[in-house]
Amino acid sequence: MQKKTLADCGGTDTGHAAVMIYAEGTLPNIDVTVTRNLIRTTGATGIRVTEGNVGIQLEGNQISGAELAYDISSPDMSLTP
Repeated sequence: MQKKTLADCGGTDTGHAAVMIYAEGTLPNIDVTVTRNLIRTTGATGIRVTEGNVGIQLEGNQISGAELAYDISSPDMSLTP
């Protein structure tokens, strides 16, 4: 995903981030890139990446209004603010 604008996505009541890269069990997301997006949220986390994903790249995303910009629990990824 690149060069998109996301507004008022996610929610503190559901615990969902504006962008979630979620892997369940043995079904990983592989080689996903999220780059140069504008993410505006009200309290929700900007981008969440759970364990079990492989080759995730987050590059140059602008996140505003989030209590937590990034929530990363996957060790196999790169983050370039």
